[in-house]
Amino acid sequence: MSMTPRERGRRLACTIAIASTMLLSGVPARAQPSSVDREEERTALYRVGVAQADAGRWAEAVETFRKVIAIRSAPPALFTLGQAEEHLGHLTGAERTYQKALADARAAGNQDVASAAQKAITGVEARVPHLVVHVDRDAGGVRADGARATLDGATVSLGATSEVDPGDHDVVVRAVGARPFARKVHVVEGETVDVSAVLQPEGSSTAAPSSSPSSQDGGSAFPFGP
Repeated sequence: MSMTPRERGRRLACTIAIASTMLLSGVPARAQPSSVDREEERTALYRVGVAQADAGRWAEAVETFRKVIAIRSAPPALFTLGQAEEHLGHLTGAERTYQKALADARAAGNQDVASAAQKAITGVEARVPHLVVHVDRDAGGVRADGARATLDGATVSLGATSEVDPGDHDVVVRAVGARPFARKVHVVEGETVDVSAVLQPEGSSTAAPSSSPSSQDGGSAFPFGP
């Protein structure tokens, strides 16, 4: 039996209402990944990160392990990330990651990871270089007050000790009435470098930048943690 125009309109309105309800309720169910899917993705990523580390592709391994932790952080994953950062030469980042792994492991009662993280922290602390910036006011330069220093673009306090990674770092000191003091400083593992800034009057020439001697540290096989 054929439907009247009014009946067809009512059926169409009913169909639209049902479809709208399904959309608002989240149908289809596959729109959101399940926790099981995320854990499987996390496991797969971890294996990829280990393969990258074994191949010496440390930068890629660091990024992969960070994705693992973004899905779900856990002390063993944090410890592994710290190892990759350490091999990449990011000692300050590795130290922070190890400290996070230590704190989380203690909170979770994971003594194996806590012990390994504590040993790793002790080892990396001895390797982290330090850099101190100050103004030499007795070298014939401008005795400018209110001088400000930056290290790799970030503000640092004059006379304070800053932890840095091995490699090149840009030091800039500025003060009113003086030319900016800029120097590229090379630091190696375990050393403390003192940068003495001599501020010259505006309009004068500046001395050529100098840097510290460099050194190279050999690599080693990827150390798997607990």
